Amino acid sequence: MIGHNCVLRPNTIIGNNTKISHFFSSEEGAKIGVGDDTILGPAVVTLDKPPTGDAKGVTIGKRCFIGASSVLLPGITIGDDVIIGAGSVVTKDCLEPGMYMGTPCQKVE
Repeated sequence: MIGHNCVLRPNTIIGNNTKISHFFSSEEGAKIGVGDDTILGPAVVTLDKPPTGDAKGVTIGKRCFIGASSVLLPGITIGDDVIIGAGSVVTKDCLEPGMYMGTPCQKVE
């Protein structure tokens, strides 16, 4: 399912049973992969290109939940079974299953 007012680019790969809520946005030429059974909350933004340099891509694993208004910076990988809290800014990989939140995003448990 894809919500209204989403901006999906040609290089976006979406897994099965994945829900992308309204106002999702990605950059021009972005390389984004979203795994199966994942939910992206409203107004999630993925950034693919650093200010200087080539596209690095964003990868989101299976069975993830990305909270509303979260920002995923270029080159980020989010592993399987990861929850990102609403409003988080993900500045580094979140590979271990669990909950991450904050600015910058850190694992909590």
